[in-house]
Amino acid sequence: MDLSIHFPKRKIKRAHRRVKIPVLIEFSGETARRFWSDDLSEGGMRIDIPSGFSVSDLTGGNERTDLRIVIDEDEEPVHVAAEPAWSHPTEDGRLSTGWRFIQYYEGAHEQLTYFVRTHRRMQRIRVKDTAMLDCPKSEIYRAIIDPSSYAHWWPVFIRFRKLDPEPKHPGLRIEIRPFAVSSFRCEIEGIKENEKIAVKYYKGACRGIGLWRMTGNGNKTRITYEIDLAIQSWLVKIATTFIDISWLHSKIIGGAFRGLRHYLHSQAH
Repeated sequence: MDLSIHFPKRKIKRAHRRVKIPVLIEFSGETARRFWSDDLSEGGMRIDIPSGFSVSDLTGGNERTDLRIVIDEDEEPVHVAAEPAWSHPTEDGRLSTGWRFIQYYEGAHEQLTYFVRTHRRMQRIRVKDTAMLDCPKSEIYRAIIDPSSYAHWWPVFIRFRKLDPEPKHPGLRIEIRPFAVSSFRCEIEGIKENEKIAVKYYKGACRGIGLWRMTGNGNKTRITYEIDLAIQSWLVKIATTFIDISWLHSKIIGGAFRGLRHYLHSQAH
């Protein structure tokens, strides 16, 4: 006799509204650490921390820890106390951790509530573009992590400025200035050599995440760039009423793919 019981699947309603926009989290303590959160609410957050770190590394072995949430570089960080709620390993070797805010300092709750309410319904750009290049993965990878090469293969109406004097991967920050659009900034958050480059867009006209992927063997490589961005600029928001921004972004990335192919061929000869 089958005694198994099957429960219908139910959606779990979250206690707090949340936004999936990158914000920088600064942990206090003897060894200050900085991580990105892509899942923030007025009551807590999720952080994926690199392999080699543990929750106790962030709390100093305590049940709670003070931290600062950098909503915008030009504003004072939001100061809260948090405690770990859960953790589990991810497929890429990181540790996904959940945190509950248990104390708010100096108007932090009001700041978080306002940020979540004003950002959770923002217009977004979600698009994935792919191309086949007859170039080795290693050469494509090196070009993408080298901002000094961008002027040779990105469309001419986009300008780039490296914000860090010394090269460092991850952690390298870049300012991007498209023609007639507000600038925005990104940071290379994580890399898997010759395969993946994870990017955080954290300030300016858009905020969100991007991911470069390279697959293939020999001189044949499939390159993919995928983004999920929340539009911050009012000019871009207005433009979305009569322009398909995702289509426009794909056209720009397509031009970058073609430029990258020509650039790498010229470097090889």
